[in-house]
Amino acid sequence: MNQTTPSPAEALTALDAARAAELDVLADTRPNPGWLWPTIGGAAFLFFASFDVVGGSPWVVLSSILYALAIGVIIGILQRQRGSQARLSRLPAELRNQVLVFAIAGGVVTSAGTGVALLLMDGPPRFTIVGTLIERAIEEGIPRFDFLKGDEIYKFRLGAEARQLYRITTSVNS
Repeated sequence: MNQTTPSPAEALTALDAARAAELDVLADTRPNPGWLWPTIGGAAFLFFASFDVVGGSPWVVLSSILYALAIGVIIGILQRQRGSQARLSRLPAELRNQVLVFAIAGGVVTSAGTGVALLLMDGPPRFTIVGTLIERAIEEGIPRFDFLKGDEIYKFRLGAEARQLYRITTSVNS
């Protein structure tokens, strides 16, 4: 691909065209507030915790909506604090239309994909993953599947039985 360096006059013309289209580039180097990442982490934790809630799919769908709203609120707060906001109205019409089409198409595809995945799933994702591991252990002739320590409800739903755990402590005399 041949690239040519524009003449100064061509560069000025391109710069004027960009200014006329009111394309602004925002370079904000201020650090993010201390509450930002813990808040996003908390929202993500609640979202993923919903996968283990009794009732399955409806809770996952509800938590997906709440997570998206939480992220929207966080972005809104940051925009107000920083006094900056991207405006579609400043973009050229062709670019603005492309942004809107991709945003709508992305939302539709993501929603449809999530819905289909939830319909095809036998249960919450954790059940599906652990169930697959148990099936593989059975296929390989492994007589026992250890769920490890903990008394989470899903373990008993999959057939685990409670058993006493012991801690053995030894000391070595030098």
